[in-house]
Amino acid sequence: MVQQIGRQFDEIVWPKLEPGIKAQYQKYGYTRNIGPEKTGQPNGINQGEPIIHLFGQDGKEYLRLDVYTSQSRNHTRWHYHTKDDWDDHKGNIDLYHNSLPKWGSE
Repeated sequence: MVQQIGRQFDEIVWPKLEPGIKAQYQKYGYTRNIGPEKTGQPNGINQGEPIIHLFGQDGKEYLRLDVYTSQSRNHTRWHYHTKDDWDDHKGNIDLYHNSLPKWGSE
């Protein structure tokens, strides 16, 4: 299951999100990130919104990578937010699964 989700992310999600995320990186640079690891979460990995926060050369957050997971865990919607409009969901790539394990599980 993990390989299937990884393949779907690599083949479907990342190619659509990468250009927008890369443009933000080129605009603001990078100093650090928070996530995806987080103590207290299942398997020590953030399980949803948000997963990763990116911080620029000025030390301020400029991007959040999120994934919405349906309660039944058979649908995820991958998207990101940027500091120019935190409320806007950019990307919105939907994946459908038979079932989804907790992130980081095998």
